[in-house]
Amino acid sequence: TAPVTMGLFLCAAIVNAVVASSRLRIGLSAAQMALALALTLGATPVHRFIAHGLVGVLGLTPATAEGRGSMAVALQKANPLHAVAENAVLSPEASRNFESQIGDPTDASRIIGLVSPTQVPWHEWSTPVAIWSPLILAYVVLSTSMGLLLRRQWSENELVQFPLAQYASLLIKRSPGRSTPDVFGDRSFWFGLLAMVFLFSCHGLLPFFSRMIVLPTKFAYYDLGLQFPFLNYSLEGYSLLRGTCFFSVIALAFLIPLELSLTAWVSWPMMVAATYVYYAQTGQRFTSSDASGVMSGAWWAMAALILYGGRWHYIRLARVAMSMDRSGESWVCRLFLIATAGMILFLVRLGMPWDVAVFWTLSLLVTMLITCRLVAELGVPWFPSVSAAPSAFLPMLLGESAIGGRGLSVSALATSILFPQTSSSTLLLAPSVCNAAQVEAAETPHARTSMLAVPFIVAALAASVFILIVLGYSHDGLANDAPSFESLTSVSKTLARLGMDPRQAGGLVERWSGARPSEGFVPRFGIGVVLILTVGLLRLRLPRFPLHPLPLVLLGSWLMSRFWFCFLIGWAIKASLLKIGGVKLLEKCRPVFGGVVTGLALTTVIWMVAHVAIYLHEGRTFDASWWRFMSDMYSS
Repeated sequence: TAPVTMGLFLCAAIVNAVVASSRLRIGLSAAQMALALALTLGATPVHRFIAHGLVGVLGLTPATAEGRGSMAVALQKANPLHAVAENAVLSPEASRNFESQIGDPTDASRIIGLVSPTQVPWHEWSTPVAIWSPLILAYVVLSTSMGLLLRRQWSENELVQFPLAQYASLLIKRSPGRSTPDVFGDRSFWFGLLAMVFLFSCHGLLPFFSRMIVLPTKFAYYDLGLQFPFLNYSLEGYSLLRGTCFFSVIALAFLIPLELSLTAWVSWPMMVAATYVYYAQTGQRFTSSDASGVMSGAWWAMAALILYGGRWHYIRLARVAMSMDRSGESWVCRLFLIATAGMILFLVRLGMPWDVAVFWTLSLLVTMLITCRLVAELGVPWFPSVSAAPSAFLPMLLGESAIGGRGLSVSALATSILFPQTSSSTLLLAPSVCNAAQVEAAETPHARTSMLAVPFIVAALAASVFILIVLGYSHDGLANDAPSFESLTSVSKTLARLGMDPRQAGGLVERWSGARPSEGFVPRFGIGVVLILTVGLLRLRLPRFPLHPLPLVLLGSWLMSRFWFCFLIGWAIKASLLKIGGVKLLEKCRPVFGGVVTGLALTTVIWMVAHVAIYLHEGRTFDASWWRFMSDMYSS
């Protein structure tokens, strides 16, 4: 999603430059381009995640429960949909109709194969969407207000770098009298751009021309594991024997401070070694489930450090929000508090016990806070699937009995709609808004994003839901891939295993009397807390301490197992340039890495257009091999 967004924005910047330099001179100013990009970044997650999650849960899940497959079997044993009112989702019959396209797909009256919106049975969707809309609106307001509040403190008081916003500003900033961004006149920028376009164009042509010569961008020497048997007994030890040059991550590693990139790569081999020591001492392997407990503690400890570092600012905001102050910041803070209370209220109305709703919302806030910080400082725009998320964290902390069947079910439904997680990652709304506000603040003093963000995001969400429903009735459900609702499947299996009824909430005393953390969760949670607080304290007391606590919250995650090698390369390049030519040389090389990211985004757009043209011209269906090379561009 992010590469496509930046690629399309690059195309818009080029078109704007052409129009601005023409006789008409109607191009957008840098401030207007910044606002356009800010609103686009803020609305980017709503289609791929929120809209897909809403349409999938309401429209596809009821029919899936009556079908075949692993998810269907799990839902047939214990269906979380039973925890909410029947009219909160489509009826099984309406869901089956949604999975069956309307009319003849070859009908000439269709526009690009889509049915007319007037043929869609909107009355079947009106009630379910209306029931879930308050929760979604509260989440949008909560995410937007949180992103806006954090941006000012981090940017102005804590001097956080915001590498993604730096890159966006690179494509916007232009001197007075110029019709094109300043970076377009830098040869090093075009060198980085053309190098990426050439490299991955060759990769993209390989499925069509088998003799195409391509330069390898990755290596894997798993056979060496036989020479180093200790790697087989550590957590993901094999990851030290492979590496992929994700050039976008290397470019981001160049933009962030050295202590962040150093910690991001050096902590991964240290983690592998530590898990082997654990095996040598206990005779048991350190598993990904164990790592989830450590990561949970790390996320909560990091949240405490962040709040402690800006405590006076946040206390002032709370006081201003409770006063009669009419400033924009005070209203944003009030909206944040109202949305937080609204989230709890709407979860309770959907059937979640009030105490579980409070813990669920608190866990969501911690997840959003840390994700905002990761994107703002580390620059990687993906949220790894970690156990700090409510649907995973609460069962480990409290136990399933303390949450109850209805609490587990509503939690899974809310997770699948608000931020559905695939097997690897998702993208939250709050960090997108936080970076969007930073993009505008870097180019103009007029903070229009704060006023327009919520209406724009809601409009984009409504349009996405509309499009996805029309696509569903046109092409047997959803035309593009719906997120895999792992939360629903996991909770269904848990309910079936424990014999819990999704309809039963259970009394407060009855539930809490059975509260039990998962086995081994508390000590692992404590390890994560101690790790983050120790590194944070050493960094505070010793100015030259080389490590930073933030990347440590990703230890054991899918993300760092793939990206640690790229952070190593980015750190080595930046450290070398600083050693050779100092800050002056570093600034001269900055446009090269901006060109690298731009070239990757542009290559994505070029191949998307090419593949659509092939499909329309030849009628060939999309082949997975056409897109396989893109996994080497961004993530595998």
